[in-house]
Amino acid sequence: MQPPGPGEVRELVDQCGKKIGLKYEQWRHIAGDPAHRYMDFNFDTIVEAVSSPDFIVASAKTSTRLLYHRAITHKAILDGVVVPFRGYTVVVVDAEHGLVITAYMPDQRKKGRTIWQK
Repeated sequence: MQPPGPGEVRELVDQCGKKIGLKYEQWRHIAGDPAHRYMDFNFDTIVEAVSSPDFIVASAKTSTRLLYHRAITHKAILDGVVVPFRGYTVVVVDAEHGLVITAYMPDQRKKGRTIWQK
């Protein structure tokens, strides 16, 4: 699966079969953020975190946001350059609207109440 192009919405499906949209504008926000530029090379990990998470956390800050976590052992930092990394791909989803808000790769799980675990 490829990232969404201008005007497009990619449909991701979570572990329970729920459809979650990723709009082009949000993808540009994710991949275009200088602090998270590496996400441009990790679209597949976003798809994996939503479709096969290790656990899902209800955000401690915003009750309508769910944080899908998937443990990872490496990440791409440039096209074709992969480095070891122990952490997570975290995809933040607006549960009310079924849309991806953002995604990133922290080295620790995010705080909140675990609502689903593999």
